[in-house]
Amino acid sequence: MTVAFVTGGAQGIGAAVARRFAADGIDVTVGDLEEKRVAAESDDLRFAPLDVTDEASVRRAIGDAGEVDVLVNCAGVTIAGHPVDEVSLADWQLQIRARLRGYADDGRLPTGAARATPRGDRRGTFCSSRRDRLSRLLPRLRRSKLRHRRIDRSGRRFPHLSDKGERVNETTPSRERLVDLYRLLVLIRRFEERASELRLAGFIPGFLHPSIGQEAVAVGVCAALGPNDAITSTHRGHGHMLARGADPRRMYAELYARRDGYNRAKGGSLHMIDTELGFLGANGIVGAGIPLATGAALQLKRRGTGAVAVSFFGDGATNEGAFHESLNLASLWNLPAVYVCENNLYGEFTRQDKHQTVKDVAVRANAYAMPGVIADGNDVLETLRVTSEAVTRARAGEGPTLIEAKTYRHRGHYEGDMGAYRPPDEVSQWLARDPIILFGRQVVEEHGVTQQRLDEVAADVERELEEAAAFADASPHPAPEEALEDVYAETYEGAALR
Repeated sequence: MTVAFVTGGAQGIGAAVARRFAADGIDVTVGDLEEKRVAAESDDLRFAPLDVTDEASVRRAIGDAGEVDVLVNCAGVTIAGHPVDEVSLADWQLQIRARLRGYADDGRLPTGAARATPRGDRRGTFCSSRRDRLSRLLPRLRRSKLRHRRIDRSGRRFPHLSDKGERVNETTPSRERLVDLYRLLVLIRRFEERASELRLAGFIPGFLHPSIGQEAVAVGVCAALGPNDAITSTHRGHGHMLARGADPRRMYAELYARRDGYNRAKGGSLHMIDTELGFLGANGIVGAGIPLATGAALQLKRRGTGAVAVSFFGDGATNEGAFHESLNLASLWNLPAVYVCENNLYGEFTRQDKHQTVKDVAVRANAYAMPGVIADGNDVLETLRVTSEAVTRARAGEGPTLIEAKTYRHRGHYEGDMGAYRPPDEVSQWLARDPIILFGRQVVEEHGVTQQRLDEVAADVERELEEAAAFADASPHPAPEEALEDVYAETYEGAALR
């Protein structure tokens, strides 16, 4: 029988993972603080007292569990106050990868001793034995010099568009189109999972707010857009940018705070931007992208090109004045705008029913005389259909639409938030509706795509992201004197020079 040990398994995502294991017939031990024993113990789960701030406690709990096949860390990333990359990997086998089933099973843990020693020139770069588990989990980051230092802008992907930038027939998607959509879903998921791993290892500074679980919204919405359309994003914007056709290499370089990033290390995760993609930026301020998209829609209408502007935001943002002011103006001026609320049921750490009285955000469209439509945000084809209808209306001059895509983030508000405020049963139910699993099953059973083809796509994504991480790792750090570049526009008599 497979044996699993889940740290932090008494509540939140840890409890959901433990119960998922138990439902699959796995022998599960959960490790957590002693005062949480009553909440953690059950007929299906064993409890082991564990305090991740106490290294002796960690060693004792995992050692008493015996031979463990799967180790999942849902409790924290430090031991005795030290970062993971300063702790012996033989003592603490960190496992944070959540694959498509919601957890990881990479085989048996190594039994030999191995110590990861960070290089002196770069924190978080491991030089360790081949038996070192974390070195196998992380991408193999090569340090060879890039053959071409110049940034390649030819890698943008708009697989959902024809050569003329027109939408492909949405009623009868081809197999290859479905595979393209599946690839984007997997690309976003694995990009963010790897980013989380790389951040824990010290490669990526700052915070990450992953959209793991919400990929179908980004893919479905962006698949309905053309190359001349524009979007604004949120603090959870990696998926939107990748679905728009961004280069993962330059995105990782930006997360690494390197010169070859999209914004030369000035944007980071929260403020990445590329206007050539029509991506008008992620944004760390709640709801701040909504008026930006409204202004973009006004400009697009004045140009008369038939392009539209799309704004992504969460349920919490619909309480902001910027949301109501923007929808009012968009309706008043009949703007080609589509407002997409990614309702993952939580505004940061607060459930939707605790911060607003309406059950469906879409009803707020009634106050501004525009359509309000609800979509299953875990169904990429339904999201694509609903968005295509809204985009068609906007292009025809029929005004804006508010779309509420109901979805769920699998992880906390940010990497490190263990989600103790979310009921384990709720998390488990939504993990079972993973959009990638659902879509993969759909294209195999209903559209004749083979599982082998999907596996090949996943393998190709892994290769691409490994190369992307290597590109970012080899990219140079910006020089201190570059800090003030790109901050001020050159002007002449008060007007910006173009």
